[in-house]
Amino acid sequence: MTRRLRLRDSGTSRAALSAIDAQNRQIYGRVDIVENFASLDGLMPCERLLIDMYLTEGADVLDLGVGGGRTTSALWPMSGTYVGVDYSASMVEAARRRHPHACFEVMDASELSAFADQSFDLALFSFNGLDYLHPVSKRQEAIAELARVVRLGGTVITSSHNSRALVRPVVERPEQPAVRARLVQVVMSARLIVRVLPARAFWTGQGYLRDTASEHTNFTSTPELIAAEFTDHGLRLVQHVGSRYPRNLGGWVEPWYCYAFKRADESARSLHRSSERHPARRR
Repeated sequence: MTRRLRLRDSGTSRAALSAIDAQNRQIYGRVDIVENFASLDGLMPCERLLIDMYLTEGADVLDLGVGGGRTTSALWPMSGTYVGVDYSASMVEAARRRHPHACFEVMDASELSAFADQSFDLALFSFNGLDYLHPVSKRQEAIAELARVVRLGGTVITSSHNSRALVRPVVERPEQPAVRARLVQVVMSARLIVRVLPARAFWTGQGYLRDTASEHTNFTSTPELIAAEFTDHGLRLVQHVGSRYPRNLGGWVEPWYCYAFKRADESARSLHRSSERHPARRR
């Protein structure tokens, strides 16, 4: 039987809502969006690869950005403790209706003080949920919270948009002719190029962009910069895989990557920060 984690009173959120954050939240509360998320089930192949590698039976699991409970059916049976979290109350209600046996809470990923330090063996933040937190300071708070609530040696699995993507992948559907699929790809890629090329995020490798396929504004980055970003919070990148695994689309086509990080011990984290403050002198 799954253990139930005792929650602490989290109080009010530390981070004030930005206009972009408020808009993203509003979108995730819409009836049509909630119904769409509630219709999804199971892990994507890239997620399944990492979950099978890093989730052990009986582990305590935090499922962030749980939406309508898409990932619950894969994680809950393996968990000792399972908690699904989303900042959309409508999403949490949908997940509870779908999985009445599981524990779900309305909570912001940047404010997880309801959980004690080192409460979980694995934290999953799927569907690029981290990228919809705005501004950067709020995103950084969420990464810091992930590092805090995961145990030493524990795993954080998340995903993030690729800032170098300029071409939309072909969406193959059995009922759709190949020629039409290519035409859709060309149109969508043209829209993406017009949006991305003038943006600072493309040239620097990191920043916020308005999504051409939805109404959201999201963060984008490269694997190298994601690795550095998480390392600053004591999370070491151990593996990343493209969103269309086992297909390898390449950097200009890959829309997003799935990442696995390990929680470093405090001595390694302190050493990294010390080396940043006092870089070695060149001889």
